[in-house]
Amino acid sequence: MLRSADFWTGVAFALCGGFLFFIAQEYSMGTPQRIGPGYFPSGVSALLFLLGVFIAGKSVLAPGEKMDPLNPRALMVIVAIVLFAFLLRSFGLFLTAIITSVVSSMASSEGTWKQAILIAVAVGVLVTVIFGVLLGVQINLWPRWM
Repeated sequence: MLRSADFWTGVAFALCGGFLFFIAQEYSMGTPQRIGPGYFPSGVSALLFLLGVFIAGKSVLAPGEKMDPLNPRALMVIVAIVLFAFLLRSFGLFLTAIITSVVSSMASSEGTWKQAILIAVAVGVLVTVIFGVLLGVQINLWPRWM
């Protein structure tokens, strides 16, 4: 049970959801008619917590595949997340999305480098259009040096 990939995924989701819910409480909730800045993050983090509890609980009842605690493939996804946090300000959303997509694609044994790069460019374009253009999020879309 404790080596089950589903169990540890559920635990990670529950911990992240609980932590983010705690952080979101610093923002005003507002009302359902006039939501505040903490309304959506609180709801999403609560759902993430509940999803984690459900996944971990389900894995106890029906164990899944075993997981190596220091799986290098899983570490690549963690590296990609950390890279995203460190590169976003300097490299902008477009390049950061491309770089982190390529790094996280190293976690898969399937696919080729050509596919990884094509998908990474598509992800870069999509997140730039969605967050930068359509939603108007105030974030650097392009590197500071461009």
